Order: sequence, then C-alpha cells, then structure tokens
Amino acid sequence: MLQVIISPAKQMRAAQDAFEVLGIPPFVRETARLHRALLDIERNEGSGGLQALWNVSDKLLGPCLNTLHEFGPILKSGDLDNPALARHLSPAVMSYHGIQYQSMAPEVMDSAQLAWLQDHLWILSGLYGCVRPFHAVEPYRLEMGAKLAVDDARDLYAFWSDKLARAIAPAGSNTTIVNLASVEYAKA
Repeated sequence: MLQVIISPAKQMRAAQDAFEVLGIPPFVRETARLHRALLDIERNEGSGGLQALWNVSDKLLGPCLNTLHEFGPILKSGDLDNPALARHLSPAVMSYHGIQYQSMAPEVMDSAQLAWLQDHLWILSGLYGCVRPFHAVEPYRLEMGAKLAVDDARDLYAFWSDKLARAIAPAGSNTTIVNLASVEYAKA
C-alpha cells in the first residue's frame, strides 16, 4: 500500500467550509499531554518560555498564546459533536495554510480523489503526531524540532519515538512510503 507523508504548514486557520471532518487523529491522548506541557511552561516560566520554545517574535507571541488558550483537546469521537469544540475544528487539509496545501486544491477534487487522499496521505505534526487529511484538527503552534521536554522525553522526536512510523506503516504491512516531508518532519 502506498502512503505519502508531508509536513504541516506553519500558518493555520479554522476553515469553515464545505468539507466535514472524518474522525479524530490517532494520538489524542498524546496531543492532550503536549498541550498540558505547553500550559505548564507558561505557568512556570511565563510567556517568555513559550516565546523561546516557539521561536516567535513579540508580534506573533500574542496570537500564539491566544491559540494555545483556545485549544481544546479532542479525546474521543463524541467530542466532534460538542459545539464549543466544533467551532475550532476543521479537516487538517483545509486547516494548514501553505503553498503545498493550496496547490493540492482539495476543493476541486471529486469524491474518488478525496477518498484516495484520505487513504494515502499523512500529515506529520509536532502536536498531533500524524493526521489524515480529513481528521479534525484545530490551530496550534508546535514545530517538530521544538525542544519540548515531556515526561522522560528530551524533545518531540523522543516523545513520538516510533509511534508515527507504526501508524503510517504497521508491522507486517507491505507499505511503500513516499516522503515529501521536510527533513525536520521526516526525521520523526
């Protein structure tokens, strides 16, 4: 089976459009743990600790903090029905706002092409680990290369360990991976 991996875009938006979400990312508990770790940094070190972790300017710090505080981790499929959460959720392929996502143009694909995309594309993520194009996501700021120490893991590469590879190409599967991700994300 063919699987394609790509990187996320730095810019995100909660895209409210014709596409509906199709499920939740595979690592919701890990995502919630990372979100708590980011909130702990703010609590213990102030916004300066997050600014250093995110490597953002003073101008971007405020919007990044707002995004962090508005983030509500999804823990089960039923959360998709929660109106307070649903307003921030959108399909991953529509949430990332970058050139590769604009060029992909899912809005002009037919249903067979969209189904192929959902079955064969993985978007790697520092916060979510990996998501399918129509998994529910919400805006966040956390690059895979961030030096976020969580539990016994020194950074996100150690935190995610081999979980992403096992999700994308399960043991015993005959999977071919096409790596279109940046070095930072492919390393995960």
